[in-house]
Amino acid sequence: MTYLARRSWRPPKPKVGLSVLEKVLNRHTVMSCPESRLVVSVISIAIVDCLCLDNHLLRRNARQFVLGHDLETWCEWVGLNPEFVRVIASKAGYLAEEPEHLRSRA
Repeated sequence: MTYLARRSWRPPKPKVGLSVLEKVLNRHTVMSCPESRLVVSVISIAIVDCLCLDNHLLRRNARQFVLGHDLETWCEWVGLNPEFVRVIASKAGYLAEEPEHLRSRA
């Protein structure tokens, strides 16, 4: 009988948390109001969801949002540069590639 090892995704721990992401992004918006902070919160939560360990679908959708065209629309609303947001997400450790961090489970 062939044993197929189950594999799980175990990325490295991110360098900063959600609150730091929000602070950095809020500093770069063109306005400071409750609405812009809400938009930044949505973007920041999507970035953090890129490392979701429990829900593969959530992780995949978050990565598609952060790396896709939808992020550009949300960034436009508050004057953020989407490439800047992606660089911040990457440097903070939230855009780890899945194949590089697959681990076998015993």
